[in-house]
Amino acid sequence: RSERAPELVSERALQSAAGSSIDIPLTSGDRDDSGLLTNHSAAADASSADRSSGDYGVLTIYSAEPDAFSRDEAALLDELGGDVGYGIRTLRMRLGHRAATDQLAFLAYHDPLTKLPNRRLLRERFERAAANADRAGDRVAVLFLDLDSFKEINDGLGHDVGDKLLVRIAERLQKNVRLTDTVSREGGDEFAVLLAGIPDVDAIARIAQTLLGAIAEPFDIDLNVLTMSLSIGISVYPDDGQLFDTLRNRADTALYHAKESGRNAYRFFSNQMSADSIARTEMQLELREALKRGEFYLCYQPQICLRDRRITALEALIRWQRSDLDTILPDTFIPIAERSGLIIPIGDWALNEACRQAAAWREAGLPDLIVAVNLSALQIRRGNLVGVVTAALERSGLPASSLELELTESILLQDTELTLSTLQALHTI
Repeated sequence: RSERAPELVSERALQSAAGSSIDIPLTSGDRDDSGLLTNHSAAADASSADRSSGDYGVLTIYSAEPDAFSRDEAALLDELGGDVGYGIRTLRMRLGHRAATDQLAFLAYHDPLTKLPNRRLLRERFERAAANADRAGDRVAVLFLDLDSFKEINDGLGHDVGDKLLVRIAERLQKNVRLTDTVSREGGDEFAVLLAGIPDVDAIARIAQTLLGAIAEPFDIDLNVLTMSLSIGISVYPDDGQLFDTLRNRADTALYHAKESGRNAYRFFSNQMSADSIARTEMQLELREALKRGEFYLCYQPQICLRDRRITALEALIRWQRSDLDTILPDTFIPIAERSGLIIPIGDWALNEACRQAAAWREAGLPDLIVAVNLSALQIRRGNLVGVVTAALERSGLPASSLELELTESILLQDTELTLSTLQALHTI
C-alpha cells in the first residue's frame, strides 16, 4: 500500500545497511497500439529514494551488495512495475464488471427496495412448484396481498418512512412462511406469496391467518408506532386454474372481495367472484357511456318539518335509466363509480343539475326551498369541488344559501387537512 511504502523501506533498509535498494512504483497505465504502457516514462534510478509512489503502491527490491542495480536493470524493473500496476487495474476492472453483472442479474429477478423476488422470479418458482404438485398430488396457492390504508402513511409521514415500513413488512412476511414458500413484491404496497406443496385448503387458511396476525403487530419506525393491516386474496392450483397469470388475476379478484368485506381479512376465489368481476367491468364501461348519452336523472325527496308539516328542503337522489332497461338505483352503480373514479364527473353533473332545477322552481314562483346534494369523498380528494360548486351556482343563478351539501362522517377521517380547508372554503361561499 502506498501509505505504508516509506515505513517498509525504512524497516528493510536497516536489515541490510551495506546493501542497496530500488523503489518501483506500481502505476495504473494504459497501453498503446504496440502494447506498451503509455503513462510511465520517468527514468528508474537506484538513487531516486524520494520518487513518487504509483496508484497502487511501491514495490521495493533489495540487494546485499551496494550499487547492485545497473541503469538497464532499473529501466527493466521500472517497466515491470508498470506491468504489475496494469495487471492490478485489469483485475479490479474485472471484479467491478463481475459485481455490476451480478447486480444487474439480481435486479432482473428481485425488487430493489425490499430485495424480495419480483413477479418474474415468482412466475418461475410457480412453474416448478406446479410441476412438483402434479407429481405429488398436492396444491399450490397464490396469495395476493395489499396493505390497507398505506397511502395515509406516505402522505402523512413521508415516503422515506413508507419505504422503511415496506422493508419491515417484507421481513415480517418472510419470517411467517416456510422456507419452501416465496414472498415477492408486486410493486407499491402489494405483495404476493407462493405456497408450494400444500396438502389442503385448511393449511392455506392457517397461513393466511398467520400473516394477518403478523402484520397487525405494531411497527416502530423513526419514533412512530405504526399499526397496519392486510387484505389477502387467494387462488389455488389446480382448482382455480393452470396458468400463473390466471391464478394471479383470480387472487386479485378475491383480494377485491376481501377489501369489500371490511379489510384485514382473506378470501378464497370462487367462480361467482369472477362473474361479479365481469359484471362490474361491464357496468363501468356502461357508466362512461351513460354520462355521454345523458341517461342519469334526479329525483327529489322532500324533507318535512314535523311541527307544521311544511316542506323545508329537497334532497336530490340520482337514478340511472338505461336504454330500454329498468331504472338502476344508486346502491347498484355508485360503489362502482366510486372505485373507478367516475363518481367525480357523475357528482359534478348531479350538482349542476340540482342547482339548475332549484333555480327553475324559484323562477316559476314556487316557495324558496333548500336543495341538498350528496358528496363523495373522491370529489373532495381528487376533484375541484370548490370550483365546481362556485360555477354551478353562477351558472344557475341559485343563491348559495339555498344549496346544502351532504357528506358522510367518514370523509372527515381522510385527508383531514385537505378536507377541512375545502369545507371551510365552501362554508365561506
